[in-house]
Amino acid sequence: MSRRVIANVVMTIDGRTTGPAGAGDMSAIAPHGVSDEARERLVGMTQATTALLGRVNYQGFAGWWPHVATMADADPRDRAFAKWLNSVEKIVFSTSLSAADWSNARIVDADPADLVSELKQEPGGDIRVLSSASIIRQLLAADLVDRLELTLSPEIVGAGGEQLFDSSAALRSSWEIVQQTRTGSGAAILVLDRVPAAGRGVATGEEAEGTTVIENLPERRVLRMRETVPIERLTEFQGRALAAIWAALKADGRTSPEHPYMRCHHETDTTMDVEVGLPLDEPGDLEERSDPLSAGTLPGGPALVHTHYGNHATLGEAYAAVSAADTAGLVRVGPPWEVYEWCDFLTEPNPATWPQPDNWTTLLVQPLDQGGFPDA
Repeated sequence: MSRRVIANVVMTIDGRTTGPAGAGDMSAIAPHGVSDEARERLVGMTQATTALLGRVNYQGFAGWWPHVATMADADPRDRAFAKWLNSVEKIVFSTSLSAADWSNARIVDADPADLVSELKQEPGGDIRVLSSASIIRQLLAADLVDRLELTLSPEIVGAGGEQLFDSSAALRSSWEIVQQTRTGSGAAILVLDRVPAAGRGVATGEEAEGTTVIENLPERRVLRMRETVPIERLTEFQGRALAAIWAALKADGRTSPEHPYMRCHHETDTTMDVEVGLPLDEPGDLEERSDPLSAGTLPGGPALVHTHYGNHATLGEAYAAVSAADTAGLVRVGPPWEVYEWCDFLTEPNPATWPQPDNWTTLLVQPLDQGGFPDA
């Protein structure tokens, strides 16, 4: 499972990332970066383990955000984002800077696409491109961006502002809107996932071997709901579980960018033991939850990970690919679990529309040589 690349930027209706006066003109952009909804997005960004910046944004960020971390009167969400920025690995693409004076930052004079291709294959969490339009364009042209988070300012700048998109044919791609939010400032936040190009969907036969890999996964604490349910009630249970997890998060005053998972196995010919949960690196008071939720653990260690793009009608192909995949001599332990990449808990999931998109990305995770599901 390669690391996900997420690019976020605020832009105008006509695709400009600055005002008409050029790089320093944020008049059409800045008011929409400080709304409550935008600040919630900042908190969500702190789940990433690598941040990418161009020179201009690096110098602007480094001149402001390190100080926000200790500002007593700063919004708590801004402070949380600033503390993350201070501690996260920061890679700055520049041909003119020779050294970085911000903690955990390094300057690289390299092609962004080449470096990000390498980073995606290394262990770690999400890779965030922080509002650097030139970097985003290059990664889009190389088909390396998995998710776009666009805040659309209700302004048309016209000539003068920097354009996020140009007329390059390399930028042609298809995207699916998975979330949309109207902010208090009048902007719209769109979260879009890349739709795989033709030929890059679920593979079969020999091609399936290229989409199933062995990864060494970390152990994760989870908030979960588990029941034995009739097979025909499986979808209804998923909806109830999502609603219960969302209610628990809201009662604890938080949201989560994590993706929910489901794992299940047949108890009888007509019933299934089903668990739906959400990884939480800092469960806090949620560890003490009582029915219908409880705290648990997703096991770490080696696992087969298969990426599937499609719907329930084609999900069987993914299970077949995992079943046929080479385990390098390791033993499958328990059933796979499904991770729903299209859904997170930054906004309330709607159980009535589960599964939400017509097609979506699902990760199938098959544990190898680990503790079995019944005792997890």
